[in-house]
Formats: sequence, C-alpha cells, structure tokens
Amino acid sequence: MKKDNTIVFPGSFDPWTYWHEAVVRDYLDINPVGKVEILIGVNPNKKTTFSASERKILIEKTIPENIKKRVEVIIHSWVIADYVYENNKSGILKWVRDWKDFEYEKEIALASKKFAWDVKTIIIPQLDPLKNTISSSSLKAISQFSGDIASLANPIVREALRMRQTGKFIVWVTWWIASGKSTLCNALADYSKDKNLAITYINLDQITKELHESFEFPLFQNIRNKIAEKFGKKVLNTDWTTDKKTLWDIVFASKEKMEILMEIMLEPMIHILRKKVDSIKNPWIILVEWAIIFDRKLTYIFDENIVHIGTDKSEQRKRIKQRDNLSDEQIEHRLNNQISLTKRVSWIKNMQKKYENRFFMDIDSKTYNIPEIYGSMILEYEKRKNFEY
Repeated sequence: MKKDNTIVFPGSFDPWTYWHEAVVRDYLDINPVGKVEILIGVNPNKKTTFSASERKILIEKTIPENIKKRVEVIIHSWVIADYVYENNKSGILKWVRDWKDFEYEKEIALASKKFAWDVKTIIIPQLDPLKNTISSSSLKAISQFSGDIASLANPIVREALRMRQTGKFIVWVTWWIASGKSTLCNALADYSKDKNLAITYINLDQITKELHESFEFPLFQNIRNKIAEKFGKKVLNTDWTTDKKTLWDIVFASKEKMEILMEIMLEPMIHILRKKVDSIKNPWIILVEWAIIFDRKLTYIFDENIVHIGTDKSEQRKRIKQRDNLSDEQIEHRLNNQISLTKRVSWIKNMQKKYENRFFMDIDSKTYNIPEIYGSMILEYEKRKNFEY
C-alpha cells in the first residue's frame, strides 16, 4: 500500500521554539506536496513545564498561517515507530545541530527498526548558526531570569512560559511624551493595592534618571563617560552626574545626535529594566512605561502586549511646557523626534495580524475609567493563567 505523504516530527516540545518551527518549515519547503504531523510524546516519568494538552495549544496557536493546512498536532504515549508503522506514515523527521545530535538520532533510528523495520528516519542538518543555539531547556533557563528570549520563541510561548514560571503578565504602556502614561500607571497601581491581584509599575524615565545620576554600579559612570566623549565634558556636572538640560538641548535639536545618545543608552536601559522585572517576586501584572518602544522596535522584549494612551497635540504641548519648562521650539524638536501616529497604528495592526491573542487597549487620556481598565487587565491575566488562549 502506498505510504501516506505525511511525515511524523516527534518530540516533547516543552515548550515549542522557533527551532522546532524551522524544522517544519524547511521540510515542507523541500517537499512541496508533503505534510507534517507534530507528535507530542508523553513520558509519565519525565517532569514537564506544560502538560501535553497545553503544549498542543501552544503549537497550534503559533504555527504560521501559510503552513497551517499542512500541519497537524497530535499527542501520543506509546512507541513512535509503532505509531508510524500502524498509521502508514512516510517516516520520522529528525533535525540535528552537530555530530553529537547525529550519533544520538542514529541510535534512535536503529532502535526504531527493531519495532518496525519498514519505518524510515529522515535526518536533516540544521545549518543556520542562529538557530543552532535554540533549545527548550535554554529557553526556560533564560526566561526564569527575565532574559531576552525574543529570538527563541513566539510571543504566546514566551508569555505562557513567563506566566508559568513567575506568574508575571507584562504590558507595555506607551504613546508620545506627555500623553498621560505615568498618571494612568500610578492610578492603576494605587487602585489595585487592596485588590487580590496588584499592579506594579516600572517607569523607564526613572531608569534613565538612575543612569544619569546614580553611582550604584560602575556601569552608570561608564555610561556618563561615554556620553561626555561624544558630546563634550559640558554635559557633565562637577559631581560627575549628567547635566541633563545641556544634554537635552543638544540631542533634541538633532535626530542624528539623538541616535548617538540612544546607541549609548539603550543596552544599559534594557539591562536595568530586566533586572527590575526579575526583582518583582509576586505574581503581579507589571506595567512598563516607555514612550519609544515603537521608535526603537522594542515591543518584542515583553510579548507584544500594549496599552496605547493618547491625547491631542495641543494638550500634549501644554503638558510638556508645564512639566519641562521648554520653549515652543524645544517642544517641537521633541515631538518631531518621535514616530508618527500613523506608523504606530500600522505597527500595531501588523503585530496583531502576525501574532494571535496579544493584549491591546487604546485609551483616551481624558475619558478613561480606572476600574474598567483594571477589570480588563485582570480578565486577561486570568485567561493566560488558566491557559485560555
């Protein structure tokens, strides 16, 4: 009888990574009429982060749209070779990163022959150096300490893993400067204090302030020295903190100089942000306020969940003038350094199309209702906690 043109790709997939996805994509590329059955193996003696049914949900939710019709996900708790033989599948798909992987998979393939001689194993080498370092175990280890796992797995997987490991649901709060982000975040944090689930709030302006003023770590002074090398010693005060007014006058008048400053500041800001997220030990909703996540394409850092709070330009200019005591010309320089609303909206729409089940809320700073926003966030938190993707 002719073999089914479906190959079986077995694994524990705890959890599913971009490396696993690459295996499926590449096989389908070289076999245009083929199909892949992703087989989640169940081993009662192996402790897993996610149950088999949860792993199935994560895989099904993150398979790219253009190959979904050629992929099926099943759960199996017996010998894989038996399943392939009994269901007349075309073989077993394996992907190796190095010779150690190959030797291991060769032994497994030989063992499979003892169950069903007719079962073939196809072994394909992974030649992409960026994917060679991806594994489920490294994903879990890095995630545990709030490290950068954006290149390792889909946002749904990253979020599910973070929720399982730490109970943290992280949401960006963004828009232009002086749109009311801090006011919203503080109001939600205050409102949630006596509730079962609290909201905590991290402000990137405060992290920026630490980098310019604090002596807690040698890193901070090193950053200020780099700034002085680029913009002159005039941007440092006599106590070796940053003279922010002088620095702002320089960088907000020039996009090129702002770019130079951000090249110096961005990496340490993200580093400190991750440390602050990791230091929060309770299972809370964490709001991270940062105006430039679209400008710098940083939404990937925390799972693409976004609260977008806006206000009209006249109100924005008024707030900046009152808060920062800037001239009209300085205000315009600041506003012109930020990405347009059209581009922000386009980014969000593309992101929602690319990734399923991302949380997005668009808020008018003049009309929002704190209990309603809190209720919506709690609902999203509970859905994710209960794996209702």
